[in-house]
Amino acid sequence: MKELENSPQKFKTEFTDGNGRIMNVILTISSIPSTENILLSYVDITELNSILNEKELLVQEVHHRVKNNLQIISSLLNLQSSYINDDKSREDLRESENRVKSMSMVHEGLYRSNDLSKINFQTYLKNLITKLSISYGIDSDKIKINLEISNIKIAIDTAIPLGLLITEILTNSIKYAFPNGKGKIDLLFWKEDRYFNMILKDNGIGMSSDYVDKPKEV
Repeated sequence: MKELENSPQKFKTEFTDGNGRIMNVILTISSIPSTENILLSYVDITELNSILNEKELLVQEVHHRVKNNLQIISSLLNLQSSYINDDKSREDLRESENRVKSMSMVHEGLYRSNDLSKINFQTYLKNLITKLSISYGIDSDKIKINLEISNIKIAIDTAIPLGLLITEILTNSIKYAFPNGKGKIDLLFWKEDRYFNMILKDNGIGMSSDYVDKPKEV
């Protein structure tokens, strides 16, 4: 009884009424002051659970359809590139295709997840790196990609721009950092307090002198 003196205790459980109907309820157990008796009360949340389940199914279906539409766009870009002879134009289409894939993968992850608002970013990034490696034909024996990614979940409005940013930087490293075809790329991602931290670097040739700011004459 002493355990109930400070505050009521609540439990989510199932309850069968007199008509045999199974109800989802929140059961509250509290003690009656100055007595050895307890008070039981419940709130029927069966209808609320039904509404929430319907909304979850609707959101899941939205993610599924968005994913499918993005995959169609990606396939069309891939198909169009096969008709183009100009290398520069074909490369631009491939980069666009990879951007679309990075967004599609977020919606695919949410569709398959029990949490429809957040995505497992560790799994997402590993899959993204795999797809980019295949897209650019990376030889894993020559270009090593080291991943150190915390097992954390990220909301969709953060995951999509982050995925696009990582796609752009990785694509740049893959295309320009290793003219001899050998090198290493490091991707580190973790959460510290309320902030996400990312380090993405390579041991390639670095930026061209054309992009380095030169001191201005006074």
